[in-house]
Amino acid sequence: MNAEQFNASHPVGTLVFAYPGFRPEDASDARRLVTRTRTEAQLSASGDPVVWVEGEGSYICLTHVDPVAEDVWEAAREAEKQAEPEAKPATVARLSPERESEIAARAEAATPGPWEANAEYGAHFYAYLGGPYLLGVGTLNFGEGTAAEADKALTVNAREDIRELLAELAAVRAERDQAEARIVQLETERTTLLGVISDAAEQARDDHDRITELERPAVEAKRNEIRASFTSTIAQAQEDRDHEGAFALECQLREREEQWKRKDEAAT
Repeated sequence: MNAEQFNASHPVGTLVFAYPGFRPEDASDARRLVTRTRTEAQLSASGDPVVWVEGEGSYICLTHVDPVAEDVWEAAREAEKQAEPEAKPATVARLSPERESEIAARAEAATPGPWEANAEYGAHFYAYLGGPYLLGVGTLNFGEGTAAEADKALTVNAREDIRELLAELAAVRAERDQAEARIVQLETERTTLLGVISDAAEQARDDHDRITELERPAVEAKRNEIRASFTSTIAQAQEDRDHEGAFALECQLREREEQWKRKDEAAT
């Protein structure tokens, strides 16, 4: 089927099964699109009849596009939906102000960090050693192995990490608020500028109309002068029995009159 024949029977939006690569009879793993056409069929640069379909960026040859009945198409779509894996629910909700306050309060109340091992009080005893005196945290036995080391790094640095993250969050929010305020300001300035441009355009139109009005008498006088010149020359040609020349001059005058008419219409 060529592009013209396809378009005659299948308008844009036709329900189809499309195969971007191989057809199913040529390859068992052929990919099928249950879709619809989004353009008319046309010839590609190589001369093949092709069409674009929804859900695919490249064109597909008409040999790989099968129009189908609506009930067949709907059944295929439903089968695809049932075969799709269920979307996993979000595991982390957006941070609410209340939740953020709770986290900040816990971080402030906890022993300052980072927490470091202090063997003087036991093999797994941790404390804050950065102050004038030791602040004990307690015994934290993380065990051994890669995961244990990761748990240890997370725990002993959690207090300071949380404070830094909360501080960064506050800074980002402040920047966001400033950006939103700037957007509002720019929108206001844009509205004002558009108003100025509109007023200027209207004034320019008024000035143009006024200039045209003032120039009109002079323009008409010049046109009448040209008309009189043509009329006189035509009359002389007729008197000299130069009927062909007179006719040519009459045609030129009519052409001039049409040009003036178009110019006047364009100016209004």
